[in-house]
Amino acid sequence: MPNTVEETLDTLNGVLKDYIQATRDPSVPLNEYCSPQAMREKVDLDLPEQGMGEEHLSALAKTYLDQTVRTGSWRYLNQLWSGFSLPGLVGEMTAAASNTSMFTYEVAPLATLIEKTLIQRLCGLVGFERGGGLFVTGGSNANLLALMAARFRLDPMSMKQGIDGRPLRIFVSEQAHYSFHKAANLMGLGVANVIAVASDAAGRMSPEALQRAIADERAQGATPFCVAATAGTTVIGAYDPIEAIADICEAEDIWFHIDAAWGGSVLMSDKLRTLMAGCERADSLTWDQHKMMGLPLICSTILMKDATMLGRMNNVGGEDYIFHDGDAGDLGPMSLQCGRRVDALKLWLAWKSYGRAGFAERIEKLFDLSQYFAERLKEHPRFELAAPVASLNLCFRYRPDTGLSDEEVDQGNVVARKHLARSGRALINYAQVRNRPCWRLILTNFDLTEELVDAIFDEVEAACVQAFHPTFQLPEAEAAATLTL
Repeated sequence: MPNTVEETLDTLNGVLKDYIQATRDPSVPLNEYCSPQAMREKVDLDLPEQGMGEEHLSALAKTYLDQTVRTGSWRYLNQLWSGFSLPGLVGEMTAAASNTSMFTYEVAPLATLIEKTLIQRLCGLVGFERGGGLFVTGGSNANLLALMAARFRLDPMSMKQGIDGRPLRIFVSEQAHYSFHKAANLMGLGVANVIAVASDAAGRMSPEALQRAIADERAQGATPFCVAATAGTTVIGAYDPIEAIADICEAEDIWFHIDAAWGGSVLMSDKLRTLMAGCERADSLTWDQHKMMGLPLICSTILMKDATMLGRMNNVGGEDYIFHDGDAGDLGPMSLQCGRRVDALKLWLAWKSYGRAGFAERIEKLFDLSQYFAERLKEHPRFELAAPVASLNLCFRYRPDTGLSDEEVDQGNVVARKHLARSGRALINYAQVRNRPCWRLILTNFDLTEELVDAIFDEVEAACVQAFHPTFQLPEAEAAATLTL
């Protein structure tokens, strides 16, 4: 058994290599589904009083990998992230090996300069020519920082004295991510003060509805202080009309944030960046590079038009024990966190490897594949799109040629999806669109091709045909679980 660092790493290298090769093999299933109880019986989860020794690390890592869902596989179409990134893996391993924090230049010299370089380049793509920002723990954290900045702009003293009693209102699309409600809760504003603005048939926020909502809240004595548009909604993938919303925010003197966690990566492409037209007019923007750009979790940024905002709104004092050299450009004073991982490294390595043009080519290919899949759905007599295809999200339903009720069709689609997921042949999510459940398939894996997309389509069609067959019954283990519609 290996008993040194070198031997353990050599063994682990083989384990990781086998896992990655299998994950990228089109014939290998995603995983073998295991119930929580069966998993506990299969894997020894107990934490011993006396340790096993480091010689077992590679075997334990293999046990873990054997039971994971292979999210790097082309068969994984369940979330807004998928695929394998070699630069990302190298970046993660290198960051863990060096094990530093991003709070000071003194302990993270090159990492600090890498992060600053990336932030400036990303700001430039948005149009924030004098902007700034940080790598954060995810889009939810970035949206929280944007709301904090909006409140600070409205009332800088709120940082020290708290909210002055004014009822503050945040306006988001009814399609917006739930992180805004969590942020409102965390900030003490209350989730009821997040106003959901109606969207149109394509899932885009209605500027007219936004204007009315702002006027209504002002009439009631409330203070609108932030509007958050979405560039790539979580379920449908819609892009809100940024220019029209920016016009309203400028006229009303309200902070304008764009949650582009999902859709911001189109800015890498000259062909697709028109989807974000007007984004330079925002005050802040969330962008997750671990989604459409294919980097490993977490790789996420908050970008601000005013480069000084993050530092000013986080200047709470009590930091003199760590920040000694103001001229070094420490990033720690700008962050909510003290300890912070070097998440910028994996993006820097990927950008060095592919260049902006390489990212653009990959993202454009995914958009072409999503339109290809959409055309296959439209040509099929039994499938129907539940929403227009705006990006890489495909929401659709199977409707058999029978006299089934809407409720029975709902149930059949959920059963088909669940059975396919349990089979390991493909993992595809489902969601509610216009109060009806539908398949929600995301094409965000750079390994995808038309041939693999055809294979996915065939798997979905076969699962639907099987689920709607009069004699079909879910296996006992699946049937025991309640299907939530």
